[in-house]
Amino acid sequence: MKDQFQFKQFTIRHDRCAMKVGTDGVLLGSWGAVAAPRILDIGTGTGLIALMAAQRQPDAQVLGIDIDGDAVEQARENVAASPFADRVTIRHQSLQELVADVGSFVPQTAADPSPADPSGRSTLGELSTINYRQRTTRKSSEIHGNISDSSVSFPLFPLFQPSARHPATLDPSRTLNSQLSTLNFQLSPFSAILCNPPFFEETLLPPDARRSQARHTPTLPFPVLIDAVSQLLMPGGTFSVILPTTVFDDFRLRCFASNLVCTRLCHVRTTPAKPPKRVLATFQFHPSGITLATPGTPLTTPGTFLPTSEQSSLPSQCDGPTTLILNHGSARTPEYAALTRDFYLW
Repeated sequence: MKDQFQFKQFTIRHDRCAMKVGTDGVLLGSWGAVAAPRILDIGTGTGLIALMAAQRQPDAQVLGIDIDGDAVEQARENVAASPFADRVTIRHQSLQELVADVGSFVPQTAADPSPADPSGRSTLGELSTINYRQRTTRKSSEIHGNISDSSVSFPLFPLFQPSARHPATLDPSRTLNSQLSTLNFQLSPFSAILCNPPFFEETLLPPDARRSQARHTPTLPFPVLIDAVSQLLMPGGTFSVILPTTVFDDFRLRCFASNLVCTRLCHVRTTPAKPPKRVLATFQFHPSGITLATPGTPLTTPGTFLPTSEQSSLPSQCDGPTTLILNHGSARTPEYAALTRDFYLW
């Protein structure tokens, strides 16, 4: 396999990544819902989906996270060489750690100027540590264990991933409140989340540990993924995934239990003669809960959905569902070409 894959607006090098550029990632990056101001790519790998999201949504800041250190370094290089380097950040961070940053702690505001500095300005040294108060939720205690109610000290600058090309966001000439406002944005919920999750459940894992980590659910079980997404999304935010058809029904039920309802659905066939192999799906988050309405009644309350005709326990307002066929004979179908035309060099 080539060490790099050339797209229209950026190049993906993947020789140091366990998972290479593949059709699943390109499909999700082309099809998944993206919306400003903040997009998250869980398990970013090469950074492909994060860069595709940045290209599709020019008003968004995109964060990609991964637990594979080698992939993170290569993803950062791919981002730095792209036209979207000022809007895409890659972190070596687990999903659970991100939930702790975004969902468990809220920065305090500096309501009054410091007596020692009436201007309200502060040095970088004084701002290097800031007190956070915990926002306790049922979800955070489930994933992260019990956290004491007392204030804790939390390092500020590592959240911003400063580099020679992109210096630290914080500026000693800015007021403390201004800098806290920037931090609040970086720790605020996401408007859209995309994930090409591991989905194999075989007991015999492949010998390559890094490839196993990227492909098998023990590294990110569906309940952990879905629970975390429900904490990271803002109300009305979207969660888009690509999954095998064999696991989708279970995944959809678990999403429903976390107030994530399917609003878009696309079955992917490699050829017209073959059954669907993958499912592209977008879920919308309704934190106040989901109510199943009686068929025929108007849907006037947010979070109220009609049951699907196929399975009453799975509410849906899907656009479709649709079917995407990738190839017809030796040629790509017009629908597949149209979906990916902004990315592939066809």
